[in-house]
Amino acid sequence: MTLTLMRLVAALGPLTGIALVLFGMDNFGPAWRLPLCLWASTPVPLGYWVGRRITRSESPRRIVLVGLTIAAVLAIWLYWDAFLGPSSRTQSLAGLVVLFAPLYQALVIGIALVIAWLVDRRRRGPAQPLPPGR
Repeated sequence: MTLTLMRLVAALGPLTGIALVLFGMDNFGPAWRLPLCLWASTPVPLGYWVGRRITRSESPRRIVLVGLTIAAVLAIWLYWDAFLGPSSRTQSLAGLVVLFAPLYQALVIGIALVIAWLVDRRRRGPAQPLPPGR
């Protein structure tokens, strides 16, 4: 169940990037739209991929799910506030939001991944030495 929810939240990343191109990037030139769309839509799916690789049990996956959800909601709120919100920002401030929102997302996801890795590591116990010949 947790992996299914993680996939659904990970799908919000590309959807956010597409919505950003459709509704918010009127002020950006055509040469900037694709790179900024990719920049805005990468952190959540990348966090899902890394989180799926480093977690082995349900509890750490739930921690990753919470981190991905917080990061996705944070980005959606920031983009909405910058482009469509009641106090539509100026062009330069909206550009800064597009540049820095993925960094905030990466920070939140990174913290969640480290916590999940530590919890997963503690559950599995100390690392076992490799058998001879490997």
